[in-house]
Amino acid sequence: MANNNRYIDVLQSAQQMYANIRSDLFERLLCDRLGWNKTDFILHAQKLATPEHQKQFEKDVERLVSGEPLQYIVGCEWFYGRCFTVNPQVLIPRPETELLVEEVLHISRRKQRPLNIVDIGTGSGAIGVTLALESKKDNVTITDISKTALQVAKCNAQQLGAGVHCVESDVFDGVDERLGTFDIIVSNPPYISESEQHLMDESVLMHEPHLALFAKDNGLAIYEKILHQANDYLSKDGIIVLEIGFSQANDIRRLSQFYFPKKSVRVIKDYAQLDRLVIIE
Repeated sequence: MANNNRYIDVLQSAQQMYANIRSDLFERLLCDRLGWNKTDFILHAQKLATPEHQKQFEKDVERLVSGEPLQYIVGCEWFYGRCFTVNPQVLIPRPETELLVEEVLHISRRKQRPLNIVDIGTGSGAIGVTLALESKKDNVTITDISKTALQVAKCNAQQLGAGVHCVESDVFDGVDERLGTFDIIVSNPPYISESEQHLMDESVLMHEPHLALFAKDNGLAIYEKILHQANDYLSKDGIIVLEIGFSQANDIRRLSQFYFPKKSVRVIKDYAQLDRLVIIE
């Protein structure tokens, strides 16, 4: 890329050079790195790119072309209208997980009173932090088995102004009983079978934490542990909301009915009409 180009020239040069990569990724790469929104880009597009910005963009493009996720390059991902810090210690939040947040918020509004909510395996904190910000009447605890992941979640909570209680824990193993029972247990746990690694996108396999992706027993191990331990931590009329893999609904329904025979179990589909959530209430 030549020096003294305009920002639009720098962007278009990369898009033309790597036409096999979605062009919008380059625009986001440039804008997220510089802290610009779409309007900022329009206003700056015809201005000369500074040497520092151009050099940084060239480095970022090299990383993107090598297969590194854009979110790790720029250090953030948008979730429910907020920018969450992410790094290779945490899974990149997916847009379909916003459906889980919507369902929990709907339950919270229905209950009206303040609720105790726990987000098991919080990762970046996207779920728990969002719930704390969107439903300020509720008390939210976030947990993760990974100390480094929990540090990222704490950072996001502080940056976004969310009051959450952070606990390093393998499911409920490290949760203090003095926190009481929970009205809602929510989790998007690792649910991909270890035998399905060959079906995964190479970029995900190479860069995202396997601890947050894969689980034993055909991807069901963490679900079973959550459901088994939840009996001791769920309030009398408590509700469990789980994100699931699209082919796991029947297995998780059976597990749910085994551990909670007196509760109803329903499955919610996402916008692609794939099974996405299991609600136990």
